[in-house]
Parts: sequence; C-alpha cells; structure tokens
Amino acid sequence: MRYSRHAVRVWRWQNEGKGDKAMKFKLTSLEKKWVLYDVGNSAFTMMVSTIFPIYFNYLAGNAGISDVDYLAYWGYATSVCTLLVAILGRRSERLRIRKILRKQCFLLRWE
Repeated sequence: MRYSRHAVRVWRWQNEGKGDKAMKFKLTSLEKKWVLYDVGNSAFTMMVSTIFPIYFNYLAGNAGISDVDYLAYWGYATSVCTLLVAILGRRSERLRIRKILRKQCFLLRWE
C-alpha cells in the first residue's frame, strides 16, 4: 500500500508525542519483500559504484599501471560488461519466451 506525502504528514501530525505506540504497525508480505529487494539493490549499487573501482585501483597500483591507463582499462572493462549483459539478456529473454510459447502450444494441443 502506498501513501501520499500529505497522508504521511497528517499521520505524523496526529501521532506526534505518542512515542513508540504510534510506530507499531505490521508490514504486509508484499511490503516486506519490497524492503528486502530495496536493501539488496542499494547494497549492490553501492558495491559496484564504490568498492569495485577502489579495489581495481589498488590492483592497478600494485601492478605498476599508471592512472591514465588504469582509467582506460576500467572504462574498457565496464563497457565490455555492459555489452555482455545487453547481449546475454536479450538472448535469455528470447529463450524464455520460446519456452513459454512452446508450453502454451503444448497445452493448446492437448486441451
């Protein structure tokens, strides 16, 4: 369930000063799943955008690669990974669609 900003402000204003009693509520199953997805997605984004480049810089420094070359290699690596994800994503989507269509054709034949 999604609330508007106005509804949240009104709720906060009505429950001001009530302490923990106002904050006791239960999340639905869908809301719990969304919270877990959001936490995992945020952690993954933080890791890819901050930790991987720092680690790659550390490895490049130990290998004696200059900063300019390190940035070029980092750019090449991210570009190749992006292209691989784009190509493999399309391929796996086609296979999934074919599998679904094949299943539907099989079900239509026997019904």
